[in-house]
Amino acid sequence: AFSSVDYGQLGRDGLRLSYQAPEQPEAKTTDLSGLKALPALSDFEFHLVTENMLYHSGSMTRAASVLNQLCNTGHATLSLKDAQRLGISENQTVTLSGKTGTLTLPVKLAKYQAPGTVMVPVNFTDTPVGSLFPKGTTHRVVTLKPGEMGK
Repeated sequence: AFSSVDYGQLGRDGLRLSYQAPEQPEAKTTDLSGLKALPALSDFEFHLVTENMLYHSGSMTRAASVLNQLCNTGHATLSLKDAQRLGISENQTVTLSGKTGTLTLPVKLAKYQAPGTVMVPVNFTDTPVGSLFPKGTTHRVVTLKPGEMGK
């Protein structure tokens, strides 16, 4: 649209160009009818969610002192609803058991955490969350056992 404009055309008041936006394709929808709901779990079983914590992306960001001030160790994030139901408090420890390992972590509570799930960040070497399951496991369910306060 601007390739045909030169400085001489601008004049004292500028130049007004009309622009016709290209036609947008129709939005696509995704058929979700084939998805299966996650299976119901017992009281102490949780679907394990792993993700990066804040802007930590691995070993290189562990050297960033500002990020470490915000979050410097692994933890298990539970929903407020699950914590209340199980009588678990912030900073209490829990032990997560998977098919091939266990981890004992302090608890963080979050109102945004989905009930029935526990989130463990993958960024911290002191929290080898990958040791809980064989490589390639996609549906990961852990058993959560409450521990002591402040340990």
